Amino acid sequence: EHTKLHGIVGRVEGLYTKIDNALKERDWNWVTLAEEVPCSRQYLVDVTEKDQIPAEFFYRLCQVLGWDSSEMIKPSE
Repeated sequence: EHTKLHGIVGRVEGLYTKIDNALKERDWNWVTLAEEVPCSRQYLVDVTEKDQIPAEFFYRLCQVLGWDSSEMIKPSE
């Protein structure tokens, strides 16, 4: 038996910039990241420009980019 959690997990400051910097460090582009996630490049760019994104998508980005999600997520205000 399990319980599903739904809703706002927290906030991440400057996600688009963090992703862009990580791509530069790896010598990747947005297409490469989209292939690794996997999703389309357009979806990746669109979702990172929104005020809210699916938590599971964020966790996948963290996994691909080697980020510790618990260090990046700040409590919602």
